[in-house]
Order: sequence, then C-alpha cells, then structure tokens
Amino acid sequence: MNKVGRNEPCPCGSGKKYKSCCHRSVTTVQLNKIVEVSRHQEGLAKFAFDHFHEEMGSQTRNYIEKYKIGRDDEQTYANLMVCWLMFHSDVKDGRSPIVYYLKEQKGKEQPEILDIIADWEKCFPSVYKMVSKVNRNTFLLQDVMTDQEYTVEFNSEILPHDGTGLAGSIIYTGEHYEFYIDFAEIPQGELQERLDALTDMKINLKDDFPKALQVLLSKQEKAADEDAVPQPADRVLSLLKENASEEIYNEAERIWNEWTKARNLVIRKEQPYAAALHYLATKDVLNESATQPEVAKRYGTSASSLSAKYRQLKTALN
Repeated sequence: MNKVGRNEPCPCGSGKKYKSCCHRSVTTVQLNKIVEVSRHQEGLAKFAFDHFHEEMGSQTRNYIEKYKIGRDDEQTYANLMVCWLMFHSDVKDGRSPIVYYLKEQKGKEQPEILDIIADWEKCFPSVYKMVSKVNRNTFLLQDVMTDQEYTVEFNSEILPHDGTGLAGSIIYTGEHYEFYIDFAEIPQGELQERLDALTDMKINLKDDFPKALQVLLSKQEKAADEDAVPQPADRVLSLLKENASEEIYNEAERIWNEWTKARNLVIRKEQPYAAALHYLATKDVLNESATQPEVAKRYGTSASSLSAKYRQLKTALN
C-alpha cells in the first residue's frame, strides 16, 4: 500500500487531511512506544543490578583480572561487559537477567513492547564500521562480521569520531537502532589489525566476547589519550556546577573526589558521570526525590548510561 501524504485526504473517510486526522493518532502511538521502550532500557539495567549485582560484578571483575585489562580501558570494558552479561550471562538457573525481567513484566506491559524487549536477548555484540553520516547524530553502520547495515542513532552529546570502528551491542527500540549502555571506539587505522588478530587467535565475538573485547581494546591506549577530555574531573564538576544546586553540587563533589582519588580514569563521556553524581547525591545522600530519566535529560545523556555509572559509583563507595 502506498504511503499516505500528509496533505492527502485521510483514508478513514472523514474528509479531513491526513495530517489533521489519523496521522496525529499514529504519531502519538509511535511517541508512546518510544517512551515506553526507553523506560525499559533503564528498567532492565536497574532490575539487573538490583537482583544480580553480585553475580554480574563478580563475573566482570574476574574477566578484568583474567585478561589483565589495563586501567585506562577498564571502564569501557566493564560497561560493555555489563551489557553482554544482561543479555547472555548465566546468573541463576542457567538464565540471564533479561529473561527474569521479561517474566516480571509479563502482564504489566503491552505485548508489542515486550516483543521489542525480548528481541534484545538475541542481540550479540559486534564491530561496526561507518558507511555514511545520515544527520548530526545518526549514522549508517555496517556490521563487519555479517555486512548487514543499521541506521544507528546516538545521543547528540556523545557522538563517535568520524571513521572510527565501533564495538558494542546494538538494540532496536521500535523506531531506530542504538548502542545499549555504551560503545567502544577503535581507531580507523587499527580496526583491521584488531580484526585480523581475532581471526588469527580463532576468537569468535559471539561465543567468546570477554576475550574478544580484550583484543579489540588492546591497542587503544593511544586513542584513549587522544580522545580524553582535558582535566576530566574538572569537566565533570563543571557540568555539575552548571546544572545542580549548591547543596547537590557540594555532596557530588565530595563523592567524586573520593571516587577518583583511587582511580586513574580516562573519561570520553563526562555527561553520564555528572548525571550519575547528581542522581546519587540527590537520592542517596540528601534523600530527595529524583528520577533517572529526568536527571539524564538535564545532562544530555541516556537514562541507561546514568544507571550504569550510578551503580558503579554505589559499588565503589560501599
């Protein structure tokens, strides 16, 4: 069936133009779907950390130790591992966190939304190269393993550098694709070398992602130095100062200084850190009400990225 133009008569027979009639309902339904799926991105991460924090944390730490992940790469490695573990780890009775999350949501959510979330379980991490730039925050990417192409949307404040390879897990949100939680950038000049190393070592991304990710990140030290924001701790605190009250800022600054004192962080994306600090100081220290989507929006990041950093902060400080 041909697509109905906005100014054409509405197919329902009302006599009105499509844009003034049923198009509004379609747009509202699409918007509601986007909002619901976004809510579940955050909800899944929160559910996984609330119920399987020890199991996932233990597995991540074991992999970091086993593959001797350098401190500069540790944060990115942990973020991508958390995503992989939510979809594919054995946390209880041979099942992954997403299986238990779907079970909890059954009967509470529309089947159409649950179908979208259920498809994430089939999502495996891969490596992607840029084909073209669709607009400022949307890129056409090609999976280097399957040659399949995806139109992927990024947060406008956290865009990949032109030409870099990207590693991570892409999920479908009902309207577009996006990386779940985080992605790693691989310098263009090193991408093929890293892929060749995987082939030579007979490492399969799907079956042995923890080891594959170590190989993909193994030559990123230089790239990390180039991409790092100058004086990252100051940049995070500057964002907080711009967006938080004095009371929240003072608590967040104290937490941040305590957390960074024992860590040599290389921060590519300061927004999730600032948002997580704001949320932690507000909710856990000052006992004031705040929602992750609300705080994430203020800092131009996603609720799922905020949630991941929030859990890392809480774990480190406990």
